[in-house]
Amino acid sequence: MNQLTIAEASVLLDDGTLVIDTRPSSLFLQGFIPGAIHIPLSDRFKEYAELTLDPEYSAIIVAEKGQEEKACRDLAKTGVVTIAGYLDGGYDAWLAAGGASDLIIDIDAEEFGIDYKFDEFYLIDTRSDDEYESEHIEYAENIPLSEIEETAPSLNAADSYYIYGSSIEDAAFAASLFRRSDFFKIRVVTVGYDDLKATEIPIVKKKKAKNDSKFSDN
Repeated sequence: MNQLTIAEASVLLDDGTLVIDTRPSSLFLQGFIPGAIHIPLSDRFKEYAELTLDPEYSAIIVAEKGQEEKACRDLAKTGVVTIAGYLDGGYDAWLAAGGASDLIIDIDAEEFGIDYKFDEFYLIDTRSDDEYESEHIEYAENIPLSEIEETAPSLNAADSYYIYGSSIEDAAFAASLFRRSDFFKIRVVTVGYDDLKATEIPIVKKKKAKNDSKFSDN
């Protein structure tokens, strides 16, 4: 796979080439090349790629040291993007060369619980429709991962948004798409929904109907 210098990558970026950042979500949120799409090397790698990429696109891969070939190989298998190559030295080399950077604020469950009580923001649940309908955090709005790019233009980018999902990977992937649409007041919850509902944050559950075979008057 083609290894790109900082200079070569910069020229490609100026020509509209995408950046696909495959590093772990915790690292991505701390800093990334502006405009990068976060597609972490996880069990849902192929799904994330298919949701947002197109064979007509060309992409530069940013990966953890030692993971460059795997990232390129796994992305090539999806067939949804043309790979221009991977950035030699990754994000650290980009920073060392004076490249521009961006970041997204992340918060843990405890911080989120405090902010939920006292701050004003829109809360976005990125899980599937069925999962959301079954139960969700009170006041959360459902925008599944597959609908983010379509929905984002209808939202006010000046508002504050908190994002959670089934995992930090889902939330960080979603956040990268919002950031590309110029949403700068966003925060990612670093734990998945199952961990969040174990806290004291209020949960809304779907009410069972009388004709539901599992309904009980007890």
